[in-house]
Amino acid sequence: MAAGSVIRGDGSGWRRTAGRTVMLAGLLALAVLPGVAAAQSPPAPPSDGLDDVLHALDLKPKVAPAPDFVVRSRPDPDKLNYVPVGKWHPDRAVKVMTPAEVAAMTADLDTTRAAAQRKAGLKPAVVPDKVKKTRVKTSHTDR
Repeated sequence: MAAGSVIRGDGSGWRRTAGRTVMLAGLLALAVLPGVAAAQSPPAPPSDGLDDVLHALDLKPKVAPAPDFVVRSRPDPDKLNYVPVGKWHPDRAVKVMTPAEVAAMTADLDTTRAAAQRKAGLKPAVVPDKVKKTRVKTSHTDR
């Protein structure tokens, strides 16, 4: 008799023990069957463990090789001018601007903006030289 089962006059204790036995047998079968299925298949190229589990449970589709006419119609990957997903972009030399170059560019952008506003008939925006910080008095800060 299994531990924790209760014998009752209606026979429910036997059913509970049998249910546990069936559940344990099912779990044991699930643990053993993927290994048996893997032993009958040809060796696959190395991959991560998750792929193996998903293939063994038939949760991941098996990808068939592309037909010959599809392979012939594809352009040469070396001649494509893009960076594939998952690849790093090539290193590019970045020229850092000097403060004088930044100031010149800012002034050029400001004059271009002002000319566009004049052309549109808008008044130029007033930019204060210095923003004065003021403290707003509220009831809980007046104390």
